[in-house]
Amino acid sequence: MRTAVLTCLLLATQLQARDLHWRELAVTANLEDGGALHVIERQAIVFNGDWNGGERRFRVEPHQSLTIHRMTRVDADGTPHPMSLGNLSYIDNYQMLDGDVLRWRARAPSDPEFNNTEIVYVLDYTIERALIPAPWPPRSNAYRLQHDFAFPERDGAIERFSYELTLGPAWTTSDPRSLRGQARHLLPGESFTAGIPLAFHGAQRPASMSYARSVGNVAKPWLLGIAMLLALLVFLLLEWLRGRSIPIDESPIDAGWVERNVLRYSPEVAGVFVDGVVGPPEFAAVLARMEQEGKIRTQVTGKRNLHLKLLVPKTGLHGPERAIAEKFFAKSVETSSDALRKAHRKSGFDPPSLIRADVLKEAKKVAPLPKEGKAFTLGCVVFIGALIAMIMAAVEKSDNLLLLMALFAGAIVLSMVGLPAAAAWNPSRRTSGLVRIILLPLLGGAMAFFLMRFVSLQLKLALPLSIAWFGVYLITLGKARDSFSAEAAAIRKALLRAREFFRAELKRESPAIRDAWTPWLIALGLDRSIASWWRAYGADVPATSGSSSFGTSSSSSSTSSSSSSASFTGGGGGFGGAGASGSWGTAAMSLARPMSAAVSSSSGGSSSSSSSSSSSSSSSSSSSSSGGGGGGGW
Repeated sequence: MRTAVLTCLLLATQLQARDLHWRELAVTANLEDGGALHVIERQAIVFNGDWNGGERRFRVEPHQSLTIHRMTRVDADGTPHPMSLGNLSYIDNYQMLDGDVLRWRARAPSDPEFNNTEIVYVLDYTIERALIPAPWPPRSNAYRLQHDFAFPERDGAIERFSYELTLGPAWTTSDPRSLRGQARHLLPGESFTAGIPLAFHGAQRPASMSYARSVGNVAKPWLLGIAMLLALLVFLLLEWLRGRSIPIDESPIDAGWVERNVLRYSPEVAGVFVDGVVGPPEFAAVLARMEQEGKIRTQVTGKRNLHLKLLVPKTGLHGPERAIAEKFFAKSVETSSDALRKAHRKSGFDPPSLIRADVLKEAKKVAPLPKEGKAFTLGCVVFIGALIAMIMAAVEKSDNLLLLMALFAGAIVLSMVGLPAAAAWNPSRRTSGLVRIILLPLLGGAMAFFLMRFVSLQLKLALPLSIAWFGVYLITLGKARDSFSAEAAAIRKALLRAREFFRAELKRESPAIRDAWTPWLIALGLDRSIASWWRAYGADVPATSGSSSFGTSSSSSSTSSSSSSASFTGGGGGFGGAGASGSWGTAAMSLARPMSAAVSSSSGGSSSSSSSSSSSSSSSSSSSSSGGGGGGGW
């Protein structure tokens, strides 16, 4: 299969204006006792077209240095012709250019174009500090040569490849077979990397990569995951200590406990201390309370269409109730969710915004609410600092632009997962949010591991990438961290305990819940639990009159025994009839959800297109500590 691909590639390139490939690449190398790798590279290049000459791009790590000793052109009969370091205007001259690029001239501009012309060149060079010290145990005599003896960044194929490595007297290896190798039909992008374990027996330690850099390269794929896990452990410890330090009423939950810890607040205020914001649950809770108090009458008609009728004058209403009445009943004392959405289709419809200011004002009278802003400071500073470093690297070398794009892509992925999870955990303490926060280090660590494992990333590039993604996680943890005051946190803790109690009770046929508590259940986000209870048990509950089952709640201890023992009916005669709250909560929440304004366009339609780009790299080049690079013509 590979032979067929190579044949097709060679036939196709012959039809182009110019092309080249390697009939043979033969490498012999010697590892000197001082740690330098002396390489002699014999390239048999086949030129076709108006090439000026050839070039060899070397990949030299920051700790390494490259020395070109000489270049030689070899005739077909084996006669060598030493080449000169000098002006590239002359044939058989070579020169080192910026970026560790060696270029030489093979044809004058006035000469005929190459026609499948094979020229053999011999490159003689040395790479200093080609070795990697073993990360463990430290300062041992164990080393490793991880060298790419070919170069993947080329346009043409290599028909035949071979390498042979000899060792200086101070070196031994436990794997003699790795000292030589060969391959056929290396396609563009493919390379040949050898990992050779070595032991040093000389008197003076060889020059090599620093031990710190060696450890850093080994730890590089794991840095982000480890850092995120450490930050997570600190976050969980602080949350646990915070939870332990907040005392609440731990007595068994009964009607008296609910009156002391839940009913003392209005439903919408209770919702604010659980959710941290005024949203659909709080708005639906206000509607439920107004129905309970006889200020409106509601009925579910059709699919999630809530019909509302105002029963009292607007002048008798105050706060959020007055805001709802002025907006919903501006022209008539009756309306419906369908009519309201139709009327505000062009302008948008955001019911919670009507009551937000009044409800927050009332909640702040109970306990201070947290302010936005400071939770993101540390994470933003870390992310922006790493982003600046990566931008500077991209400006310095255009090849790093792809890493900058990877940085943004990873940050977007982590944000899309992390920020909603943080919002779910803080302040409402939803377990699903905490689970996603705990799993986020696995996602971030996996992204960093695969990127750095299979892409050749220097440590100076891997660090800003990892730090930027770590900054995104710090932003997530900052948003998830409890920012409530001790007083507000105690209220929330009690309400969350009540919510879990109510949720568990709603799984029973006869829950220890009163119908009069329904607005608080809705504010605590249990509308779906009520609907589930009604589907399971509501059909067997006898209808009761609205007045008998929906009396105004009171914190007084004189609640009648008959009321305390009354069975839960899901709303009884309130909320549009017996059992109607099974669908009432769903309809009320549907009405309370914001609706964006409709977007109109004068054009008959619109279209969008997207393009994608892909890049590939040789997996062997990413695992080598030296060698590699590219080659071709110019």
